[in-house]
Amino acid sequence: MQKLAIKAKCIAGPEQRIEHIKSALARGLEEFGMSPAHGSEVAVVGSGPSVKYQIKRIRKMMARGVMILAVKGAHDFLIENKIVPHAALAVDPQPHIVKCFRKKLPDNGQRRPVYLIASQCCPEVFDYFPDQRVILWHLLATSTHKLLDGHFQIGGGSTSGSRGIVLAWCMGFRKIHLFGFDSCLEGKGTSKLRKVTGDRYGGEKEQILELVCEGRRFWSDPAMSAQANEIQDVLHMLEGAQIKAWGKGLIQTIIESNSKKGMEGYYVTSDKFGTHAIPKPRKATTDLTEQVLQAAMSGVFRGSNYGDRAGPAVVTESG
Repeated sequence: MQKLAIKAKCIAGPEQRIEHIKSALARGLEEFGMSPAHGSEVAVVGSGPSVKYQIKRIRKMMARGVMILAVKGAHDFLIENKIVPHAALAVDPQPHIVKCFRKKLPDNGQRRPVYLIASQCCPEVFDYFPDQRVILWHLLATSTHKLLDGHFQIGGGSTSGSRGIVLAWCMGFRKIHLFGFDSCLEGKGTSKLRKVTGDRYGGEKEQILELVCEGRRFWSDPAMSAQANEIQDVLHMLEGAQIKAWGKGLIQTIIESNSKKGMEGYYVTSDKFGTHAIPKPRKATTDLTEQVLQAAMSGVFRGSNYGDRAGPAVVTESG
């Protein structure tokens, strides 16, 4: 799919996120760290509408040892369907994010999810999990990189879903299933469903985009469209990853198209992965990424040429 001219911006400003991070660090929580690559599989489960058609498959995957990582609202949806995820993810720096975890389980001897809470989340989110295992992790962003010097920081675009994929890769998983990664609405007219949790299209005043990918028409909002943009770059950076996306949404269509074009690392939905994985990023790509980050931190680079190799680009806040 041709990239769209969309810039993602965190809903909270740098100053607010910095205060949240300082508060989270002061709690002395266990922190996330990098794990070596291994052969196990993970299912990263988002809350796109298509996930409601995949319950049996997710349940079968869990039964054969696949780790289940729930992204935000997928946590309650899975538990309602008698699937207790191994881990759940929170990224957003707003108090209302706790509504995604209303189905948290009591300590009665059963297995409960581990909660991977980003340090930029507000204090109310951490206060909501006093009786749960919480692991703190840090987003890589130009405005907070210096504050988190010495802590492991994770990149991966502007959405919880794309960061969840990178988190899974950092856990050592190279075989990654994606569920509910639609980046599009389901249905017609004003009844379009945005999330499996029941969130719907908001009406005429809400900005909805019509997108065409591989001859198929999709309806998407700006945040979803940004995710479809970013995820293509994010996945290319996950060296050794093998990616499957279950469902018929926009992102699934992009990944299926990549598979049919013979791009390494992408697979259409079936029960087995092939032998090809995403290759190591080109050195020129990783060099440019490092240059842009360092220049943005120093205040040198603000959308103009940087050095002889970087070329024109625009640095925006991620988070």
